Parts: sequence; structure tokens; C-alpha cells
Amino acid sequence: RVVAVAVAIMPTASGMHGVLLGLLCGVAAASMAHAPHTRAGGVSCTSSQATRLSTAHTSRRVALACALPLLLPRRAHALVEGLPLYAPSSGSLVGGIGSGFPDEGFDTLLPKVEALRDSLPSLRGAVEREDWGAVAAAVTSDAIAAQAKMLGSFASILGDEAYTVIGLKARFVSASKRLATAASKANSDGSALNSVDEMTTVIADILALVPAVVVEQVRALERNAS
Repeated sequence: RVVAVAVAIMPTASGMHGVLLGLLCGVAAASMAHAPHTRAGGVSCTSSQATRLSTAHTSRRVALACALPLLLPRRAHALVEGLPLYAPSSGSLVGGIGSGFPDEGFDTLLPKVEALRDSLPSLRGAVEREDWGAVAAAVTSDAIAAQAKMLGSFASILGDEAYTVIGLKARFVSASKRLATAASKANSDGSALNSVDEMTTVIADILALVPAVVVEQVRALERNAS
């Protein structure tokens, strides 16, 4: 019965969370099953009565112990040194049920997205000066593709907010392409400014989704590395 409980619980959770939860349930059931069994008030039971009471009591306690973690809110992040550095994805462990690791986590991606944010005021200045050569150099097809890839990776580690960031990434890429078109035509009708302002808003919205505690932990890693 311990095995049956563990197997039944595991599919309800993703990746290693399900594996650990199944193991916890098994340990809980095993420990409960070996506890002494008496009726209320300390009155002894016969062997058959004890077996029936033990089975019913243990089943209720195991069900409660296994169900409680599933009722609590949780994020899809896996913790590395206190940071939610990656979200479970497809991999090779246990037949590929959630063991993959992305190439980068918050420790590297957060500074990159922040650097992109910090570069946008300069880009807006180039637009205001109508320095179309500098603007075009900042929004080449290769640059836009690299930024889109980075934002996609960022979305993959934000757990519950992943789809939100995917939508914001699409807006950023669209605005970047409109800015590139405006630069190629030396367009001074205000569309270029609108595009760079859209890019700035999107990046601010993406960074606002990162929990403050994660930002502080990244800062702590940076301080320790310097």
C-alpha cells in the first residue's frame, strides 16, 4: 500500500517535486505502520481489531500527509544556493519527466536583462538626435534575434509568469522591428520614439515580475564575486 500511495501521488506533481513527494509519502506510511496501536484510553485490542484500526488510522494519516503539500501554493522553480535558478523542463532523468536544466539562470540572465534596460536611454537619445546610423546598428536582425532568445530564456525560469513574459517578448521584438524600419527610412514622424518607448516599457514590465528576494540574492552573489 505504501508503494501504491507513492505511485498515485507522483503524477500529480511535476519533475523532481513528484519524486520527492512520493518518497516522503512512503516514509510517512512506513513510520506510521510501525507505531503501537491501542484504543482510546490505553485499552488493548485483539490482534484482528488492532489490524483493522491500524489500517484505517494509517490510511487517513497518510492521505492527509500526502495531500497537504499539494494544497499549498508552490512555484515551479528549483532552488540552487537559495535562488530559483531554473524551472524543470524535459530531460533524461527517470525517462525525461522533468530533469532538464536551462543553460542560464537568474544569476546570469537578470544582469543581462538589466543591461538591456540600461542601454535603452542611450538608444532613445540617438533617436532624438536622428542619428539613424547608431539606431540601425542597435536594432540589426542579429541583435533582435539575440535579445529575443535571451528574453525567452528569462521566461523559462520565471515559473508561473512564463507566459506573461512570452507575450511581453513578442511586444519587444515587434517594437524593435518597427524601430529598425523607421531607422532605415530616416523616419522623423515620431514612430521611432514610440517604438523605443514601447521597448523600454516592456523591459520594465518584465523586470517587475522578478521577486525582490531573487534580485537581492543575485546582488549578494555579485558582491561575493567581486
